[in-house]
Amino acid sequence: MAEAKDVAQYVALDQPDAWANFSPTNVALHQISAAVSFGDAGIALDAARPLMRRHIPVPERRAALWIETARAYAQQGRLADGYQALRIAETCAAQDVRRPAVRELVADMAARDRRRTLPELHHFSRRLGVPA
Repeated sequence: MAEAKDVAQYVALDQPDAWANFSPTNVALHQISAAVSFGDAGIALDAARPLMRRHIPVPERRAALWIETARAYAQQGRLADGYQALRIAETCAAQDVRRPAVRELVADMAARDRRRTLPELHHFSRRLGVPA
């Protein structure tokens, strides 16, 4: 990741037509995803914070940021924050929130809320057709 960040500095701009290619923002999004995959939620959230304030023109990439952020929050047991991140992701690209991996995340989050302190999470789960 460090090498990719170094090289990304030489990419002039994060142009919308470069989103499927190499850009500083895409490198940062992959860093977040990698940290979440390794269970390093704190590192993932630290990497996500600057992107939360950055304009990301491609809706699917904005959704990816918020989905990975939700995963990191869920790893920390911050279910309310995770739910809010998923709702933001849904406003960016609703179809991405309906993917199987995200639906599994929602099911896990709802199951962990045994006392049902987050009724909106359970409603969201039902709306996605996810058993809770």
